[in-house]
Parts: sequence; structure tokens; C-alpha cells
Amino acid sequence: MICHRLDSAWGLFQVQGEYGAESDWRWRIAHCQRTPTNELVLQMTNVAPWGEEARAVRMVWSRDGWIVRRQVMGLPTYGNCGGGTRRIVACSNA
Repeated sequence: MICHRLDSAWGLFQVQGEYGAESDWRWRIAHCQRTPTNELVLQMTNVAPWGEEARAVRMVWSRDGWIVRRQVMGLPTYGNCGGGTRRIVACSNA
């Protein structure tokens, strides 16, 4: 999938690509920095042909390199960037 930068989007940058038999689905990746905490956020969103958006992945890093919060397909997971133990918690996506 080839992604193109979305110049008018919020955050540090956003890119989007199309996929599917008719290239009618879209995958968007956004990267931003929160203030005043300086956390970095990487969010990936799946966009259906009819325009509905569903967050697929959201990762939040603090300055020390630890993942503060991460959600994959709506389920929160916890761990660190160094490949340490990760724990999946089945709870609501509130």
C-alpha cells in the first residue's frame, strides 16, 4: 500500500493509503505530540468505503520510552518498547 501525506491534517503528520479490491477502503496513520506532557501518540484508523472510521491501533509513549497506553483493535494492552511482558486486559473501550 502506498501512503500519501495529508498536508492539512492535525498533528506532526498524517498519511493515508487505499486498499481493497476497488481501493475503496482507507488506512490512516497519525502521529502527534501532546502538550504539556510531551507524550507521543501514534494512531492508526481504518476507514470504510461509506466513511465510518474505526481506530485500529493507538500507542502513547512518554519521554522515558515506556508505553503509557496502547490499544490494538479496541483492547488495551500494556508493556514497554523493549519487548518486555505485555498484558492484555479485556475491558470496555471507555
